Amino acid sequence: MKVLPAWVYIFCLVFKEFHALGGVDSSDCTVTQFLKCGFAVWLFCVLANAMKCFRLLVVSLLLPYALSAADRSLKIDKARSYVDVDVDATINFTGRLEDYQTSFSVDAAGKIKTATLAFKFADLKTGKTDRDAKMIQWLGGGLPDGKFEAGIIVVAPDGQGQVTGKLTFHGVTTRVEFPVNVARNEGTYVITGEATIDYREWELKIIKIAFIAKVNPLVKIRFKFTGTLPAVPEEK
Repeated sequence: MKVLPAWVYIFCLVFKEFHALGGVDSSDCTVTQFLKCGFAVWLFCVLANAMKCFRLLVVSLLLPYALSAADRSLKIDKARSYVDVDVDATINFTGRLEDYQTSFSVDAAGKIKTATLAFKFADLKTGKTDRDAKMIQWLGGGLPDGKFEAGIIVVAPDGQGQVTGKLTFHGVTTRVEFPVNVARNEGTYVITGEATIDYREWELKIIKIAFIAKVNPLVKIRFKFTGTLPAVPEEK
């Protein structure tokens, strides 16, 4: 059975409605019948436009699901990953983020589409408990946390790329940009990079020790994330 276009059904519906109104008699073209004709044309336009809008609405609602259906989550192996923070002070030191939460999605072409990192400063260990405690006080006390959300991820075929995103902590969100390298070997990804930030942009004061020594406001963050993609189920 041949399916007719939607506009044909709309036209038939309008014609039926128009006929119910009495149609148009060419020998007696009165104002009333002219209004009937105008109403029929208006009704046809409204219904046709409504059908078009409905199709656009359905497409716009289903398109994100269709695009994300092929995305897969990258499972990060923390044993082969790290996030280090290098601090330039009178005595330089490095802190390591011992726990964190990540979310990476990879599209059907194998490109990293989204990336987020959430953490708590209590999990940033510098090797000295008193220094870790002072860091928490410097951040305002309590349980300070932070989050990075990538907005733009551009990676060339050789694996070199650039990431632009938002880093939030101390109640302030600031735009950051840094280079990355993405190495792929079948289903395994190794993502490395580093970013230098100025903590004064997050409304934090320069740390001074005995009014003489101070901590450089420029802090380097180095990271490596090693992850694997779940196997694609075979089609039966």
